[in-house]
Amino acid sequence: MVERHRGLGLAARLLVAAMLLSAVLINGCGSGSAGTVTGRVVDDLGNLLGGVTVSVGTASAQTSGNGTYTVVGAPLGSQALTAVLAHYAFTPQAVNIVSNQTLTVNLTGTFAEEAPVVTVTASPSQIAFEGGSSTLTMTATSPNSQPLTVALTAAGGVNVPLTSLGNGNYSAVVTLPANNTNANVVNTYVASANDLRITTDASATVTVAGLSSPSGVGNGTTPGGGGPPTPNIRHHR
Repeated sequence: MVERHRGLGLAARLLVAAMLLSAVLINGCGSGSAGTVTGRVVDDLGNLLGGVTVSVGTASAQTSGNGTYTVVGAPLGSQALTAVLAHYAFTPQAVNIVSNQTLTVNLTGTFAEEAPVVTVTASPSQIAFEGGSSTLTMTATSPNSQPLTVALTAAGGVNVPLTSLGNGNYSAVVTLPANNTNANVVNTYVASANDLRITTDASATVTVAGLSSPSGVGNGTTPGGGGPPTPNIRHHR
């Protein structure tokens, strides 16, 4: 009976010791074997970036809509801090993680720029000397799916109103006056798209024929013409 009590006492002591050791290990893993890294992420224009994955060793977190992040459970010691977001480039940083301490690291992502793509055409691109209208068709797209500011301007930077057709397509109708000179008049229109970093331009021309142009023959105001005279047009001699 004595030996049995001794055996039970030893077993109880071992059980208590094991429980104490387990508690120490759990507490140590929970608070003493990892650190925390926090900060804010912006782009090269200072805009807050959400959805950025920030990693420190094997631990990671995503930035919220206001660009902030908190990585908990970061492994101790020297670690590589990296950030990833589509269309942005980040420089990896070396950080030293200390147990139970919070390290603040702010990051800046550089936009991997792809310029907007712009096209513009005119139809018709040539008009008889009497003048008339032409329709300008413009497209503007961003390879990076960035919002674009678009514009169409005539000579002297005069803005030409655009009508949106959806999906990056636009149109404008320009009316050109009669050309009372012998030389052709070339009207240039510049379409532009800007994504706050890069502006892309494209141009189209609409030519109004001069009085000496073959297009003026046969319209009633030059030799061989059979139609009614056009008012305010100087006859070609």
